[in-house]
Amino acid sequence: MHDGDSARRLVELAEALAQASGSGIASMAGEFASRIDRGVIVEDEHHRSIATVSNGSQNDADRLKVAIGNDADPAGWLIVLSAGTDDATAFELSMRVAAAAFATQLRRANDSTRRSQFWERLCGGHYRDAPSARDDASACGVTLRNAYAAVAFEPDPATPADDRRVALDAIAAAFHLEDPSIGAMEDPGTSIVFVPAEREIDASNVRANAELLARNCARRQPPLQLWGGVGTVEPPMRLRESADRARAALAIARRIFAEPRVAAYDSLGAYPLLYFGDVAALHGFAKRILGPLRAYDESHQTELERTLRVYFETGENLKVAAGKLDVHRHTVLYRLRQIGEICGLSLENHHDQLAFRVAIAIDALHTA
Repeated sequence: MHDGDSARRLVELAEALAQASGSGIASMAGEFASRIDRGVIVEDEHHRSIATVSNGSQNDADRLKVAIGNDADPAGWLIVLSAGTDDATAFELSMRVAAAAFATQLRRANDSTRRSQFWERLCGGHYRDAPSARDDASACGVTLRNAYAAVAFEPDPATPADDRRVALDAIAAAFHLEDPSIGAMEDPGTSIVFVPAEREIDASNVRANAELLARNCARRQPPLQLWGGVGTVEPPMRLRESADRARAALAIARRIFAEPRVAAYDSLGAYPLLYFGDVAALHGFAKRILGPLRAYDESHQTELERTLRVYFETGENLKVAAGKLDVHRHTVLYRLRQIGEICGLSLENHHDQLAFRVAIAIDALHTA
């Protein structure tokens, strides 16, 4: 191979691996394997496999292994199977170029892992005091701020796996996760971001950015539906409370709203009180209020409970409620009187109306 051809191919390889790096180490390994037509294994510093790309003709005994990063303290190892070649020098240069590309990606992954583990420890109550948390934050490359708001996101359950990856990338871009003062961790199925919020305007921006992200994802083709919840602003040592409230706001939003959206814990009124309350007692209350109505509907094949829900959902607007129910407004009035008689409550009494509303809210939050 001419020196000019060799140099050009090395440049092309470096460019291809840089482009593949946006999709992770496995994608880079696949790109490298396809270019050299051999099996490739990428290991971490403890020789644990990170990515493996097979090749039908590979011979496990015939391998070439180079360190990724500093030879004295490698970040990992790059292994090529069936490495025999007529141009060993050119091949080894290709390995060195690939190892340098993998080193950059592994450093990023390792830094991200250390930061993520710090946030997990912080939320798990690992630190005895704020100074110890700040010391560990500094050791992990985290710039710990004085107050944070947690934001929780979940793709809609129907979202395909590939689009879930797109969702994670969109979250990372929207909240600038490369910033050392911003944190993130993954619960099963849920992404949680910790955003500095030392001023009221910061907290408002967190909510606005979360809502904008969800809207932008929904405008994709095909749309990507994200549910979200924003927790309260808390100091670092109480960050678990913000994370719990972000998860709760997300869970409440999924139960009370028809379409995916982001809900802030502080904007959900009484719903968080009902969500965190004694579930058995809440169920008992809802059953006492709505039970007679459900029994009547089941026995007489009527829609009184649905009528009550639609009446509240439409702001007690008889005309709009009648349109949604596809009946005359007088029919809605008649049904509302029936509801009062059956349940022994009056929709004209604000205490009784509150009981109906709370029972419906409990039903929305705690019925599977």
